Amino acid sequence: MLLAQAKLDEVLANPTFALSQDVQQDRYAGALYGYRVQATPIELARAPALAAVELPFVLEEISVEVFWGPPGQQQSFRLGTQRIRRKPAAAAARTS
Repeated sequence: MLLAQAKLDEVLANPTFALSQDVQQDRYAGALYGYRVQATPIELARAPALAAVELPFVLEEISVEVFWGPPGQQQSFRLGTQRIRRKPAAAAARTS
């Protein structure tokens, strides 16, 4: 759980953190473990009159999955939250 919390804190502390969809694996004291960090955009439901308005931010779900143990007996723990990330200035300027 501490690895999941540490990785989640790392992502949340830096909004420009570049996420890779790669799975990271390593060994500690002879035990295989790994983690996966994912960011998924969340679509916001909006009234039809506001559907064409471009929002200056993106709502994302950030999740960290930590897994450990030998293949076939692997266990995992998933920790997630949501964050609001500003869109780059160039994208915001196009909608103005």
